[in-house]
Amino acid sequence: MTGKQTKPEIHYDFVPRPDQKPVLDYVRGEMAISAVPGAGKTKILEALIIKLMQITDPERLLVLTYMDSAARNIRDRINNSCEKLAKFPCISTIHSLAMSIIRDNDHSARLNLSSDFQICDDAFRYRIMTELYNLFMPQTNIGTFMNDVGAAISTIKQLGIPVDEAKRFLTGKQAQKYSELVDFLPLYQEYERILKSKNMIDFDDILVFSVKLLKEYPEIQDYYRQKFDYIMEDEAQDSSALQQELLSLISRGNLIRCGDPNQAITSSFSASEVDNFKSFIKKTKNTVQMTGSQRCAKGVYSLANELIDWAEAREELRGAFAVSHIQPVPGANPDIKNSVSVDIYRTQQEEKQKVLEEIIKFRKSGERLSIGVLLRSNKAVIDWANFLEEAGVSCICYSDTIGQKKMFRFIKSWLEVLNNPWNNRYIKDLYRDFSGENLIKTDFDSKHYLDKLGSPFIYFKENDLPHDSLKEFRQHILKWLDKSDMSVENLINELGESYFTGVIDRSNTRIISLMVEKYRNNETDTEKNIVITLPEVVEYLRELAQRKRLGDIRFFEEIEKNEHRNDFVQLMTVHKAKGLEFDVVFLPEIQEGMFYYPINADNIDIGDRDRLINQIRQVRNKHISAEEIKRQQVHEHLRLIYVGITRAKLYLRMSAAEICDKNWVKE
Repeated sequence: MTGKQTKPEIHYDFVPRPDQKPVLDYVRGEMAISAVPGAGKTKILEALIIKLMQITDPERLLVLTYMDSAARNIRDRINNSCEKLAKFPCISTIHSLAMSIIRDNDHSARLNLSSDFQICDDAFRYRIMTELYNLFMPQTNIGTFMNDVGAAISTIKQLGIPVDEAKRFLTGKQAQKYSELVDFLPLYQEYERILKSKNMIDFDDILVFSVKLLKEYPEIQDYYRQKFDYIMEDEAQDSSALQQELLSLISRGNLIRCGDPNQAITSSFSASEVDNFKSFIKKTKNTVQMTGSQRCAKGVYSLANELIDWAEAREELRGAFAVSHIQPVPGANPDIKNSVSVDIYRTQQEEKQKVLEEIIKFRKSGERLSIGVLLRSNKAVIDWANFLEEAGVSCICYSDTIGQKKMFRFIKSWLEVLNNPWNNRYIKDLYRDFSGENLIKTDFDSKHYLDKLGSPFIYFKENDLPHDSLKEFRQHILKWLDKSDMSVENLINELGESYFTGVIDRSNTRIISLMVEKYRNNETDTEKNIVITLPEVVEYLRELAQRKRLGDIRFFEEIEKNEHRNDFVQLMTVHKAKGLEFDVVFLPEIQEGMFYYPINADNIDIGDRDRLINQIRQVRNKHISAEEIKRQQVHEHLRLIYVGITRAKLYLRMSAAEICDKNWVKE
């Protein structure tokens, strides 16, 4: 034995395109990879990882992503391509890496954190924020409060501004001019006090504390610098300044950053800063431009390129994009005539009807095409999903709102009925879910009967009901009312087992059951005689139904096999569609307007959130002008449209309604 490590022998057949080949020529140093939509970014990163695994010990290769799903995807690809690997690269989210830095070797003690500190997940944070809302700003809209204050908390933490420093900044200044910051600071102090009392840190703290450890303790920084020979970052356009600082602190110079500046669409609700990745591309000598893409038909990629040129030709829009045009791959792109259409309708209702007709036409074509309807907001997703479902079009609604998850909605409807069976509103909601899952045969007359019912449905005897479906539905309710004395989590599991056979649906039922069990365990206090029963659980689920996401909960996909998805029209926000592709994409409501895609700065309102965040930034002299705030938002709206366009493989259908005087889509 010589002590020399034997590198794994891996046979991996992959022939890169000419624009991809420079990536695989990489040996050391910094490299920036800018990849257009459909350029094969994930495939080339997989190939590069496999190459580097044969240069260095696989465990000395760190691959960072921003989503757990992306990390799993890369891990699965490597597993499938390299069977029987004795060692594996470290593939992680950047928050998981930061958490390791805090927990390893009791580093948390250096931050004055106890060894058993907990992470404030999204569910618990929501409860803290609700408490703060009721205490400080009950007169405001709670959804707006959650978004605005949440963003402000992230900003002040990631900038590392102590409350005392912010107060000193306000000394001698007109309180009216900085009213948002004046109101925010006591609220923020209370938020931090609650976290400390609960022995918790939040997701921003994870990044802040890990960077603090690396900067203040050279031995910790040196340990991580020696731990990894290569560091690779995916989706670098979504990286924040703090995340990039973390990478620079642990990198020894072999840093690979991959992304697409033209798909930077998260800065409106996160701390991401696309200009940092653009700067990295400019300063790095080894920059690879992957411009070839075989995803889209000519009409689609041509429109995407024209959008870039259109913006670049206008002074107020210049800089929204990196001028990187999609180039076709010879002989590989779909050959489709008339792949793109853009239509403007008099009213939104007319637009919906025309989109519906087009969807039905594609569904009847016999080609079994995947169809995506991409919208600006979760509210629009739900609105369009309801419209299409009422028209008989089967949909999957990928709303970020937890309440739109199929199994969550079904279980919540059941528990609402069991908690209050006399309320016909809950009865109708449950009947709708039964109908949607084809658990009973329903018809218009039955639904109409329930809509017109005056007395509680549960009071009616079977012989009083005029329709067989209602009689059968009543029997289901009576059956489960007899079981409502069992524990809520067992009741949830039995409901899932009784009505669903698919592993995905049953898994999601178990996830909901575990969420409820965790909630009951946390809130039950026998000494204070606090016992959590069905009414409290129902209120908890109502609260969760309004949430956009749960940080520590991942629901499984509701369609078990990918090939089944084409049986449904898939609706989601453009943000959620990033990374996906569809044979047919509908982009409705592409009109100018505050709640749509404002490309004219005059239609952008600088609200309390923007003013507050800018005041926080002003403490460190990092604020920007009102004009710059509007410019950044306009640029992100343009990139959002670009992302929507480039999800389409074969056909793209864009439309708008004449509800605004300024309608840039005409151009």
